[in-house]
Formats: sequence, structure tokens, C-alpha cells
Amino acid sequence: MRIWKRIAAVICACAALMAGAARAEDTPERELPDRVLMQFYENTIFVGDSQIRNLGNYFRRHRDKDPEFFPGVKCYGEYSLQMRMIALKEPLSDENAVQLNYKGRASTMTKIAKAEQPVRIFILIGLNDRIYEHMDRADRYIDKMLELRASYFPDTEIHFMSLTPVTNKWKQKVRDEIVEYNTWLEEKCRQTGMYYMDVRERLMDADGCLPVKITTDAESHLNADGFDILIQSLLDYAQQRYDEGLWTPKDDET
Repeated sequence: MRIWKRIAAVICACAALMAGAARAEDTPERELPDRVLMQFYENTIFVGDSQIRNLGNYFRRHRDKDPEFFPGVKCYGEYSLQMRMIALKEPLSDENAVQLNYKGRASTMTKIAKAEQPVRIFILIGLNDRIYEHMDRADRYIDKMLELRASYFPDTEIHFMSLTPVTNKWKQKVRDEIVEYNTWLEEKCRQTGMYYMDVRERLMDADGCLPVKITTDAESHLNADGFDILIQSLLDYAQQRYDEGLWTPKDDET
């Protein structure tokens, strides 16, 4: 019996080591501290739908406790906003239209970017208009955004964030289309000189779905735990830009 207990103990120890190694691979160590990586997002705006609106709320809650949490980041998001709306130069005259707001007035990404002149814009949008089913439209909208940038905020980098995964309550067909769209979006960014940020990988489970436990609606919207994970993707991305020589921190805090 003692021998078998020893064997069982060894097996358990090995399993623990293997699990630890797997977690280490899933979460690679970063060279730069989180505080330094947050500098990458100074003078940055995030634009999108309810996911970005909720991200803005997440930032505000954390800044109530820590004013230096992602300093200089602003979020402009509206519920049910569609990609075509952020490809407009001017807001629609329809006061009931779902569109961005800037200082209390209807606005567009172009008007906001022209006023703010951010270093970077991050765009996360597409679930509301099922843009993954209409890549031809996405192609036209993105080309229009690039034309507007050239005219009104030429020095601003545009970073497209992948569509986030959805839970298994969504049909497999839709989940597959989202994956296909993200692949297309990454290539579109490469062809046009924009940047692509993958936020899907950290948020999905082994089946490629968004875990229900990190949502508010069991479908697509992230809760606080979900945004905690998204923040890790932002930090990973800043480290990646640093590793590629595309960004240098202001201060040497490494």
C-alpha cells in the first residue's frame, strides 16, 4: 500500500508540474513591467460599440482607485453602433441614429480624431451589423476610413481589434464566420499598413467559445473578469510592439 501511495504522489506531482508548464506557455512572461507597457496607450482612443463603451466604464472604475491606470486612454463607444457609422465624415442628421458622442454632441470617429489627434486609434466593432457576413462591405468601410484618416488625422495609427469570440449559445456557423472574418481583417490590415490586434485568443475556451462565466449576458458582452483578460491582451500587444521595435517607452523603468 505504501508503494502505491508513493507512486500516486509522484503522479500527482508530475501532473501539477505539467499543468504549471501549460499555464506558463499560455501566459508568457513579459520583459517590461505593466506600468511601462501602459505608456503605449497614452494619447490613445478606443472606438466601437457596447464592448468599448463598457471598456470605458471599466477604466473609470479602476482609475477611481488608481489614477495612473492606463493614463491618457479615452473610449468612445455606443450601444448597437455599426461599422458604417464610424466610416462617416459627419454624423447623421437623424437625432435617433445610434452614433458616437463627443462632448455631448453626435459625432463620428473622424470628427473625434480630428479634434483629439491621438497617437493611436483602436477599433473594435462588427457584431451588431454582423459584419462577418459582409466582408465586401467591411472592405469598403475600411477603405473609406483610410481616406478620411489621410485627410484629417494622417499621423494617427489605426489598430483594428479582432472580433471577440461569442458563447456556445451562438450557432456554430456564426462562430466559424467570425473566425474567418478575423483572418480576413488581419490580412486587410497587413495590406493597408494598419495594425491588427488579436483579442480573441485569450478570451476563448478550448472549443473556441467565449466562456459564459466571463460575460454579463451569456452571449457576447464581457463582465469585469472578461475585461481583466482583455487588459492582459492589451499589455501583451504593447510588449509585442516593443519587441518589434515599433515603440519605445518614455522612461527606462525596466
